[in-house]
Amino acid sequence: MNKNRPIFSKGKPRFSRATLNFIIITVALLIIFLSQSEKYLQDAQSPAAVANPPEPPPTITPNDATEQHTNTPQNTPIQPASETLPTQTDATEKTTLTSLEKVPLKVTTHFKMRSTSWQTEKGAKVLFMPAHELPMIDIRLTFAAGSSQEAPEKAGMATLTATLLFEGTDTLNVDDIAAHFESLGATYSASAYRDMAVVNLRSLTDPEYLEPALAMFSTVIGAPSYPEEAVTRDITRLKIGLEHEKQSPSSLISKAFIAHLYENHPYGHHSRGTEQSLNTLSRQDLIDYHKKYYVAKNSTMTIVGDIKEAQAKEIAEKIISSLQAGEKAAPTPPANTDTPSIQDHIVFNSQQTHIMLGLPAINATSPLHADLYLANEIFGGGGFSSILMTEVREKRGLSYSTSSKFRRMRAEGPFIISLQTKNESAKEALNVVYQELENFAKNGPTEEQLEHARNNLLASFPLQFASNQGTVSQLNSIGFYDLPLNYLESFYKGVQNATTASVHEAFKKTIKPEFLYTLTLGPTAVVEQAAQPSAEKSGIHTDEDADKKDTQHTGNPLESSPSN
Repeated sequence: MNKNRPIFSKGKPRFSRATLNFIIITVALLIIFLSQSEKYLQDAQSPAAVANPPEPPPTITPNDATEQHTNTPQNTPIQPASETLPTQTDATEKTTLTSLEKVPLKVTTHFKMRSTSWQTEKGAKVLFMPAHELPMIDIRLTFAAGSSQEAPEKAGMATLTATLLFEGTDTLNVDDIAAHFESLGATYSASAYRDMAVVNLRSLTDPEYLEPALAMFSTVIGAPSYPEEAVTRDITRLKIGLEHEKQSPSSLISKAFIAHLYENHPYGHHSRGTEQSLNTLSRQDLIDYHKKYYVAKNSTMTIVGDIKEAQAKEIAEKIISSLQAGEKAAPTPPANTDTPSIQDHIVFNSQQTHIMLGLPAINATSPLHADLYLANEIFGGGGFSSILMTEVREKRGLSYSTSSKFRRMRAEGPFIISLQTKNESAKEALNVVYQELENFAKNGPTEEQLEHARNNLLASFPLQFASNQGTVSQLNSIGFYDLPLNYLESFYKGVQNATTASVHEAFKKTIKPEFLYTLTLGPTAVVEQAAQPSAEKSGIHTDEDADKKDTQHTGNPLESSPSN
């Protein structure tokens, strides 16, 4: 071998063209970085820079949107609280971040998605949107096969059916499947929610990689074998998880809260099951559940990627052809939204008290979606600018974080307020939340609060479609919940046209304190010491004349199914 051979000799090159391009780009970026660093240091050493140090650049983050749930514990609505957070009594001592206020938000005046929809020959709904920025495709197949379809005594069946989907077929084991996708650079996943089961595939669009990825994906979802050893292993894993949850205050209060809100409703049982329900499950249960619910007429497919519509239709037909036609799952019954207000406590030896308040409130097809989303952003969903964060954290130092949210579901999903606080301040914190809820229901938002929430939402809204996965998530919700294809455009216009009166009225019609459920968890019961807001004082209408279908809404177009 000639060690002195030039890099670009006629023989085999020492470096590939891609490697050389990488080296050139890296060197160029390094030169730019060094030149900018030198200029920054010179500016920083100037007298003006020392006297007026630059503010940190503002950051705009997308709204909290995706509550995704697999077979592992996910985002609980409670955040850790600080034990030493000081109480701010002097307005001059308060530090306020003002850099964001100095930067005008760029708000677009309109929003439109280039999506199309059709049905396959077997009756599956398909939504497609081209995205030619990257040579990649994302496919999401959603079935109405969440835990709301299983019997409570079989709780955990939906979760296991989804998470064990890729464990094998009659001719392939889990290693064969994983190695096949890995060799193609493709990724796959399956998870279960209360409303739905979701199966994902991501692949390059080059036919050399896409075609074998689609073939394997279709084979697996159409005929999973659910090996006995895998079923036994995952049932054991779920049981261990349940034992761990007994030591988690967040898990304990969340499970108890949802169980009360949805007593005798399909949403009421824990989707990861109980020890008793898991003991009844078998491999045949999963096979039967898959056979009944993982069918074409019970599915919605979303495709986003660097392909044309004609190719998307071919892909959809190829995947759905591996499924039986089947039938659509039964609709989820409405939740009970008029349960009288109750205050409960769970005794738990902890240094902090967990607090949750809420009620079943909104379903996915509500016409008041935009108004309620804005109301929640102002009240408790807008981070540090929200009323709850201002009153509970900033002014009084009672909690590190407090928030509220609406959850989108087929039946009426919950409105939830959650926080943690020191045990000795639980009574005060709960009273502050009650008072602010009463004030907001009575008076509604100010013009300034509404404009701030509106501008933040409209400016950050396009960020939710910055990736294929973000777009897939939005289209999937539209398809699964049978929303019109222009739903997001309508939501955008609704946010633009909302008024303080419309936002106030939507909140009053939906959040009724006489039906508010309060649950605390800690060493000492505090709920009986706190006074709940009065429906009469808050000015909330308690008559039953209004059509309930006009008072149920979804929370966030960027938010998916609720917690397990």
